[in-house]
Amino acid sequence: MQNNTIINKIIIVAGASGGIGGSVVKELSNLCANVIAVYNQTHPDFKVDRNISLIKADLSKSEEWERVLDFVSQKYGKLDALINCAGILIPGDFLNQSEKQITKMINTNFTSTIIGTQKTLQLMNRQGFGHIINIGSLGGVIPMPYSSVYSATKFALRGFTHSLSQELKGSEVKISLI
Repeated sequence: MQNNTIINKIIIVAGASGGIGGSVVKELSNLCANVIAVYNQTHPDFKVDRNISLIKADLSKSEEWERVLDFVSQKYGKLDALINCAGILIPGDFLNQSEKQITKMINTNFTSTIIGTQKTLQLMNRQGFGHIINIGSLGGVIPMPYSSVYSATKFALRGFTHSLSQELKGSEVKISLI
């Protein structure tokens, strides 16, 4: 069964190679959306078909977001939604986590979403519509042992999304946290 509200919508899925992101891409494709599936390191395991565009990008970098959004603008001329699914959990005792592990979690789980939201919001404000959806975690509501940095990034994502939602009141651009 097709959902007419999704057919032919232009949707970026950031973090498309992960479990949640990959599932979102597959479902949106099944619903006949045009999906721009963005991944960083691991190539997604889903079948790329006519309504899925695959882009490799490090979304913790502003210029990479600009490249993705330029692709969308040139190919489709608009963007209906951005779904931020990028996330990584490196569990372990905080005292034993390396600076590299900590930075990777912060950049993947939070920095990339902040930068992407800002860049995407500029585009959506110009076009007068759009929806940004950030995928949160129970770790952003309930602290979990051996995942202190992960929980911190998800708490930050939750606060960021709720705060920005207040800023966007009255706008045709919406932001949500799932």
